Amino acid sequence: MTTTTPLKGGRSSLRRNDSPSSIGEKSPPRITPHASPIPTTLPASVHQENVGGTVYFYPTANHTTAQSSSAVGLGAGGVVDTVASHHTGQTGSASLTPVQPSILYTGHVYPGPASNVITMQPKTQLESAFFMPDEMRSEVLSRNVISNLMLDASETAQHALPLEVDNYHSLYPLEALPVQPLHAKLTLPSSTYKATHSTTGIKYCLRRLHGFRLQSTKCMTVVEMWKKLQHSNVVQLREVFTTKAFGDNSLVLVYDYHPNSQTLLAKYFTPPPESNGYNDPFQGEARPFSHKSNLQRTTGNGPLLPEATIWAIIMQLTAGLRAIHQAGLACRSLDPTKIIVTGKRIRFSFSGTSDIAQFDPNVANPLAVVSMHQQEDLTALGRLVLALACKCLQSVQRDNVQSSIEMVSRHYSSDLRNFIVYLFTTTQRRSVTDLMPMIGARFYTQLDALQAQCDMQEDELAKEMENGRLYRILVKLNCINERPDFNLDCTWSEIGDRYMLKLFRDFLFHSVTEDGRPWLDHAHIVQCLNKLDAGSLERVQLMSRDEQSVLIVTYAELKNCLDKAFSELLASAAS
Repeated sequence: MTTTTPLKGGRSSLRRNDSPSSIGEKSPPRITPHASPIPTTLPASVHQENVGGTVYFYPTANHTTAQSSSAVGLGAGGVVDTVASHHTGQTGSASLTPVQPSILYTGHVYPGPASNVITMQPKTQLESAFFMPDEMRSEVLSRNVISNLMLDASETAQHALPLEVDNYHSLYPLEALPVQPLHAKLTLPSSTYKATHSTTGIKYCLRRLHGFRLQSTKCMTVVEMWKKLQHSNVVQLREVFTTKAFGDNSLVLVYDYHPNSQTLLAKYFTPPPESNGYNDPFQGEARPFSHKSNLQRTTGNGPLLPEATIWAIIMQLTAGLRAIHQAGLACRSLDPTKIIVTGKRIRFSFSGTSDIAQFDPNVANPLAVVSMHQQEDLTALGRLVLALACKCLQSVQRDNVQSSIEMVSRHYSSDLRNFIVYLFTTTQRRSVTDLMPMIGARFYTQLDALQAQCDMQEDELAKEMENGRLYRILVKLNCINERPDFNLDCTWSEIGDRYMLKLFRDFLFHSVTEDGRPWLDHAHIVQCLNKLDAGSLERVQLMSRDEQSVLIVTYAELKNCLDKAFSELLASAAS
């Protein structure tokens, strides 16, 4: 006993805010129990009562108009129609005022992407309107993969890593060898690990200074200042402790962990792989002087960066540096190996390391020299921006600075050149707040890009909220369906309200085509789950597997059965 449900409109009329098409099949004939359209009117003065599987409708006490006082019901041939009266003619009765049922909450239905976001999304498949874009999904999955990396026992022994370090376990090295910084001030070897907190399970980044013995606890004053600094462009310091778990006296600094990050050195100053085995004959000391003067050619780091990219990096670096200086601190390690890039976010990393490693306990007031270190930060910022503009680390060497600035003048605007020259000017006292006028109206371009990104992420959040809500419904259904035993009753899931839910499960997932092939339609599943969650008054025809029993019920009644059955499970689990 099956009927073919006609398609409402062709698939060619789907737009971006329509539901995705079927999975695997384009448009096969639908052999499913019939589902009638949602009724648009509901008698406001009719009382409904279910007696023995048959639903009766009575006029309410305050409605005494000349309506038919006889109960309306239908039950024959094993078919029970619980809402037939909604579609029968109201002959001889007064017109009823249409009302909107309170259970049809429109917030349960995802309306599709906003009009201001639809133009930002790539014009790919229709599924991108209802599911996370492939680029964002790939980025999130990459971060998850990196966050969940673990070493096996043999690899842990090979790296000579302890099983636990203070309150952290599952150490995973994040770098093979320490990278030589642009200006090496720290002579101590160091290493970086990902670790998991034993109590909270949260992953952190551990920076270890090898063979370091803390001479004085006076530096903890500066550590507390770093721990209080919270900024979106600064990796926050969480904890500092000493340990002998590595077999020596090591100092460990605990920072927030940002997976899938890379340093500025790796992102912008690493030469691309050679193509087709070609080697530049002018590389090295044998190149002529005319070729040597071309900084862009000698670097081998690819083409120059667009000026908009450089200004975007500058704005984030100056924002983080401004927060550090306003907190009465100094970065002291502003070079490409200590700045990380996560997506489009730039962050200062390993802050406070220099303050601890180079702390002098004989200085009466360590904060008195902060002003001098802040001036050094601004000079280091100028060197970094010049290196980015030239795409070459050698451009900041004393003999190359003047030619590098001339190269910036040829390829970029005068604003960028003046910005770099100001940071290299050490004859006057400089301040990070003086850099804002030099950035100028470019700040609004960056702000507009950030707000557009927020709009897209909020729209993606609305999609995932839908997915989470439908997931909870599926959890309830599967906790009830096919449950082998409940309160010593082996037939609990096969009788009463649970039997209707079993038939609904078959209607939802086990429909077939005319020739018996599985009919897989994502839109059908999502639509029916939404109706169930909203408690729609639309009726649906459910059929047993032997085709001997047919039930016609509303989604509102199915929702009531679902809530009631799941409440029984919750009550039994809590007792």
